Amino acid sequence: MWKPYFKSSVALLVLSCLSLPAFAQQVTIEPAVTLQINEGLPDGNTTSDDSIEERLSVDRLNEEFGEEGQTQVLIRFDGLTSRLSADTEIVSARIEFFTKSLSPGPVSIGALDAPFTDATTWNSLGGGLSITPESQRSNLSEETLVSFDVTASVRAILAGAPNNGWGLVNADEDGWDFCSELARCDGEVASAADQPRLVVTLAARPVPVDGSFGLIALIAALLLVGTAVLRQR
Repeated sequence: MWKPYFKSSVALLVLSCLSLPAFAQQVTIEPAVTLQINEGLPDGNTTSDDSIEERLSVDRLNEEFGEEGQTQVLIRFDGLTSRLSADTEIVSARIEFFTKSLSPGPVSIGALDAPFTDATTWNSLGGGLSITPESQRSNLSEETLVSFDVTASVRAILAGAPNNGWGLVNADEDGWDFCSELARCDGEVASAADQPRLVVTLAARPVPVDGSFGLIALIAALLLVGTAVLRQR
């Protein structure tokens, strides 16, 4: 009779002849490029106006600029494709924010159909963002990391879709605030740990073994198995 550990070893040996294993790794991409647009300041944004709040806010009703209206945030991570090899598989991807306020939400995130620049405003977008939500978060806490799943859109970018970034909108009038490279948090420039970041878990695609090498390896494996069988008798 074969011992259980011997059977397992043989099975692993045969499987190793078919492909090389995949190994997971995590890549963090930062900093983010962020932009806040405001319905109450329709022709301005956080880069063209001096009255930037200490944090970026995603809000359905914001009175910061003297008139009621929504505030929405656009975010992008440049150099994404250069950091993620085409030979890897996207296991998961999430954008993390260090939140500074409570909000029931839901706050939605979705890939943008067109790129944004420093000149992008509420009016230039034809009345703010219109996104298809990729993921949502409700009952957002403060002083903690909050993440949004963007696995599908990151996979699409790696497959050739343009990296236009993502948009954030809030369905609630209680705004959700977070730190960024543009805004200050508690009167100080946000530290790197508090700024948004894209965290991607990768796995190397299994590499099929060359046919001739695979055949040789398989023959060697079978010889080893045959030898082991004879020794077990």
